[in-house]
Amino acid sequence: MKRVILACIVIGLISGCESREEIERAKQAELFKEEQMEKVRLEAKAKAQKEQKEAQEAAKKAQLAAQEAQKPSMLNNFGVSMEEGKLIIDTNKAKEFLGQVKKNLDGVDKEIKSGNVTMMQSAGIEVTNDTVSIDLNESKTFFDKWGKKMEGLAKEFDAFAKSLNSNELNNTKEVK
Repeated sequence: MKRVILACIVIGLISGCESREEIERAKQAELFKEEQMEKVRLEAKAKAQKEQKEAQEAAKKAQLAAQEAQKPSMLNNFGVSMEEGKLIIDTNKAKEFLGQVKKNLDGVDKEIKSGNVTMMQSAGIEVTNDTVSIDLNESKTFFDKWGKKMEGLAKEFDAFAKSLNSNELNNTKEVK
């Protein structure tokens, strides 16, 4: 029994006698470990923030797309729509739209005949009995906006034609 107790005391003394260098290395290792853990935590936090920001941007884009889809298009104003591969023309809407265009053109025609065109002020053009004034900056802005609208209308017609063509190809059967 004495031998066992002496052996335990010797082992305890040997294990308790760490050098200062070993203690310092252990502290440095612990500091390094803590630094690495903090670095990993910061990277994870930054990644989570980035993913959250991307998710918010995607949600905003989806919301804008939904709002765009709800806006009536020029073709819808004209009374043309497509549902389930069928072209639908609402003649009442088309008549109403064309009637409105006619009224606008009649108003311009009357103003031109009277020599006092005020409807063209948004385009930077003002015609009175005595003078014709053209504001080139306003005209440029007007035609830029008008060009974008026409481009949008052309894209709408193109997409509409492509959808008609793809539906036609899907529904056509070869006859032999």
